Amino acid sequence: MDSLIHGRYKLLEQLRDKPDRQTWLAFDKEIEQKVVIKELRFDASFEWNTLKQFEREAKIPKNLDHPQIPKLIDFLELDDGKFNGFILIQTYIDAPSLTESIQAGRMFNASDIQQIAKSVLDIFSYLHSLHPSVIHRDIKPSNILLSDRSGNHVGQVYLVDFGSVQTPIAKGTDTFTIVGSYGYMAPEQFIGRAVPASDLYGLGATLIYLATGQHPADLMTESYNSDWRKHLSLSPHLADWVKKLTEPDLSRRFRSAEEAIEHLKKPSANLQQNTSETVSRLSAHNILLPGSTFPFLRIIGTAFLVVSSLSVIVFILYSLAIPQWNLLGCLLGGGLIIGDLIYRSLSSSFRNYHSLAWQRRGAALVKLKKYDEAIDRYDRAIKLQPNNSLIWRKRGFALQELKRYEEALVCFDRAIELDPDVSWVWGQRGFALLNLERYEEALVCFDRTIELDPDYSWAWGKRGYVLQGLKRYEEALDCFDRAIELTPNGSWV
Repeated sequence: MDSLIHGRYKLLEQLRDKPDRQTWLAFDKEIEQKVVIKELRFDASFEWNTLKQFEREAKIPKNLDHPQIPKLIDFLELDDGKFNGFILIQTYIDAPSLTESIQAGRMFNASDIQQIAKSVLDIFSYLHSLHPSVIHRDIKPSNILLSDRSGNHVGQVYLVDFGSVQTPIAKGTDTFTIVGSYGYMAPEQFIGRAVPASDLYGLGATLIYLATGQHPADLMTESYNSDWRKHLSLSPHLADWVKKLTEPDLSRRFRSAEEAIEHLKKPSANLQQNTSETVSRLSAHNILLPGSTFPFLRIIGTAFLVVSSLSVIVFILYSLAIPQWNLLGCLLGGGLIIGDLIYRSLSSSFRNYHSLAWQRRGAALVKLKKYDEAIDRYDRAIKLQPNNSLIWRKRGFALQELKRYEEALVCFDRAIELDPDVSWVWGQRGFALLNLERYEEALVCFDRTIELDPDYSWAWGKRGYVLQGLKRYEEALDCFDRAIELTPNGSWV
């Protein structure tokens, strides 16, 4: 380790060794500070997707300026005997991750959890307010560093590992890539979508880990709600606040880091929000998720409705001096009608609730590349909600990953029948037709995709492939040029 890398960096010790990359602690002779060197190897394990992630990790921090985010020093391609690949050099932060802290036996009380949450939210506020905004997408304990405690202060918090970052500019290539860590990634990320509130979910799951010492996925119930409250004692306000961070339904989650901070500061604040406003915001992001329900609250509400309705009926009939038997008949008839309405309402709610649980199981299995099992879970969800376009889309995607393109087309056709204005499903239908070499039909699909989302670089690239198949090479070049214009670093183009 005596020789200098690039005439400047002296290796001190190896920090991590993975099949496709190494991480070293080094000393920068020029600035006389310790640095971190990450190497992406050019060997048998090399994958282009990994290079895209590595390039992102180099590009994004280069434009960031925040004291709690490591700074990029250099990004090089080397082949000097010691290194054969790309290397990324960042400032070194002498602090363990939250994962390492827990494993070392460090405990976190409610005050610690609030301080860590506030500090991370401040970082989010900076990232999400940039133009374009930066969404980390992989918030978890191992990506948050924490220095030693100082008096009553929990320590300095840092956010690292920007390889999974999404910005609106980069979104074209990442739209259908599932990025994140199971247990910490928000449900919308399972369909390849991420918004600033997705980072809030990862923070909430991280706080649950700090409070319980258990992986959030181990605390999930059959309905995919987190069952973590019984494992610890937090103030009702803090527990409700963390719950709102980790709401599976995006429309019920905090909308921004600023909103989360505001409610964290105000224990008496009402955590309910204007759902219709949030749903409108989700539509702008093309996030389509079925709403979560709270069956027990609905039961209480409908019971109140029954009592109130019967009371009104009794009062009216008594006022009209209706004979006793007629009064009893009216009450029974009214009760049956109200009961039937309540039954229908509750049945629908429970169907939606359990369908969503099966969908999330399917999405988790897709993340694990267990596509046959995922299809089984989606089938169960479809039995409960046969007219849910989103489930048909997810099922089609799983079939497509198994190269069962004809079956996938059936799903995509059903999804389009239910919701014809979603660019994603038109693009996936075109991709299936492309693989079946049905180029003319595929071209129609990609034209519709681009009509719905003109800045969708993936669709422009696939349209170029279709035109190549039709031997219309000049037009194909125009498509590839447009895809490169939208995503300059998209090596796949």
